[in-house]
Amino acid sequence: MIDQLRSEAYPINALCEALGVSRSGYYAYLKRSNKDANAEELISYIYHQYKGVLGVRGIESRLRQDYCWDINHKKVHRIMKKLGLTAVIRRKNHKKKYHQSPTGRVYHNLLNRDFEARKPFEKLVTDITEFKAGNQTIYLSVIMDLFNNEIIAHQASQEHDIKLVENTMKKAFKKKGTHTDTILHSDQGMQYRSNRYHQLTKTYNLTPSMSRKGTCLDNACAEGFFSHFKSEAFILFPFQSVQSAYRSISKYIAYYNKQRYQKRLHRLSPSQYLQWMAA
Repeated sequence: MIDQLRSEAYPINALCEALGVSRSGYYAYLKRSNKDANAEELISYIYHQYKGVLGVRGIESRLRQDYCWDINHKKVHRIMKKLGLTAVIRRKNHKKKYHQSPTGRVYHNLLNRDFEARKPFEKLVTDITEFKAGNQTIYLSVIMDLFNNEIIAHQASQEHDIKLVENTMKKAFKKKGTHTDTILHSDQGMQYRSNRYHQLTKTYNLTPSMSRKGTCLDNACAEGFFSHFKSEAFILFPFQSVQSAYRSISKYIAYYNKQRYQKRLHRLSPSQYLQWMAA
């Protein structure tokens, strides 16, 4: 009402006194209103920049890290609701149960759902997922370092075989060399139970660990990454063919490692967290 009447040349002091509002309170309201307008514009920009894959927490992290804006997630939620901005919702992953042959090696669950690591290359997890590019199936193998949740190696292929796992491991350890006391955790997939995989763990001086049969939560970090990947990668980096899908995978993993902030990492990306801990 004061905003409306002041435009008709009524003095601010008289309006505030008549309505029982302090002059300082009125100007504080104006300041909040202008700030809200700026916040709405910036939140809308970030939402559309990332094509709706960022939710309230993601946008809050972007505002804090990229724009040095100390803003509460509740305010972000209120503004997003006002603007009708809804994040892409990740669908629950109902993992298919495969009746695997009992043949092959099975390792003890050394990780035992302890996903905290004190240093790089102390605990690694690996897994394979699949998705479609047109009518073609692509298999993606990754290795994640639990110290900073970084994807240290990935390999995509149209073949679901031990070569896929072998190439992923070669990428992970080509520059890093061998490590002592490094756990590499996987599920009970046929590739990880093979003699070739056992030889590779010996070559790279790794201690293999394995989830219990049919218990996906034992490898929850790798499963969580694939959940993010499938709900975000194809929106941020769409593709039309198998070859463009390979490029989209690499682009998303670079984004995930360098730009995607994580609450567990003090709102830093995996790469930023590694640098911060090394400083």
